[in-house]
Amino acid sequence: MNHERIPTPYLAVDLNAVKRNLARMKEFAGSTGVNVRPHAKTHKSPDVARLQIDHGAAGITCAKLGEAEVMVHNGIADVLIANQVVGEDKLARLAGLCHLADVKVAVDCESNARALSEAVSRAGSRAGVLVEVDVGMKRCGVRTAADALRLASLVASLPGLEFKGLLGYEGHAVMLAPREARREACHTANEVIGGTRRLLEDHGLTCEIVSGGGTGTYDMTGAHEAFTEIEPGSYVFMDTKYSSLDLPFEQALYVVTTVISVPEPGLCVVDAGLKSMTTEFGLPEPSAWLPAGSPAAAPAPLSPGSVRVVRLSEEHACLDNPAGLPVSLGDRLFFKPSHICTTVNLHDFYHVFADGRFCGRWRIEARGATY
Repeated sequence: MNHERIPTPYLAVDLNAVKRNLARMKEFAGSTGVNVRPHAKTHKSPDVARLQIDHGAAGITCAKLGEAEVMVHNGIADVLIANQVVGEDKLARLAGLCHLADVKVAVDCESNARALSEAVSRAGSRAGVLVEVDVGMKRCGVRTAADALRLASLVASLPGLEFKGLLGYEGHAVMLAPREARREACHTANEVIGGTRRLLEDHGLTCEIVSGGGTGTYDMTGAHEAFTEIEPGSYVFMDTKYSSLDLPFEQALYVVTTVISVPEPGLCVVDAGLKSMTTEFGLPEPSAWLPAGSPAAAPAPLSPGSVRVVRLSEEHACLDNPAGLPVSLGDRLFFKPSHICTTVNLHDFYHVFADGRFCGRWRIEARGATY
């Protein structure tokens, strides 16, 4: 199997680059003593999750109950749902999942905590609980340390629940540039968690887990004394948004397309559009070119700006070719996604390559698991 034999568009993973990214994160964790619990919302794949655990991850973070179910049913034994699970049916599913693995979930209000307690009590299971604290995103999470103390005390008293600690995600800071602005916003957010942890522990509530951090702030949150674990996601594959920051991770995933039309000089069209590549963080960037029939095992890198996306429709990308690259029908163009998480969710499989050779397909099992 080579690139020419795989129907486009598809996701191509550079396995060697993935392993280098995982090794860099493991090295950081070893130097600070923080645990890494990678966020599966990026890759949605038990195969990638197992690879992360093989490289030292303490467990896996999920955005939704559906993702957690996929991970647990594929052998992932330690899962944090960094979100609220609400509704009788979903809580029943969560309670059943707690029989199969070490499952932890976030809460931010009394009624959700009580409903979770009732669900696990009926199922005869137990759930670990982290109280989510708003650290500046103005999304979910209790708003004050006093609120966190009241909720944590309630959780610790409810049957079937085990208070585990705190969760706080500084998502408003993870993509800030320059680095000093990111560091300042991250520190302000992390100090909220630090003060909340001290208040809880002063009242006898031990925070075994304090979880937060993303790819853009992994080394800031990961070095903060309040945190026991970080939840980076995009670092495993990277994208153009995170690559614009000063991070030590490399691009490891590409959307591979075929040139289907060269209707006029300076313009070419490929067979991938909005149904294959997302744009909320900007347009995808062409990064490599593999001419049709080329004996090369790997594509040739493109210099920045030599080929540019000018617009995307549902199934097409139109590209400006100002440098006059001799693009022909059937050529393959490789794109860096602008946002890896939402791009991955459009595909069913990863096609994995190492040293330019195809070495297997991984199913994106949790694709669409937003329920």
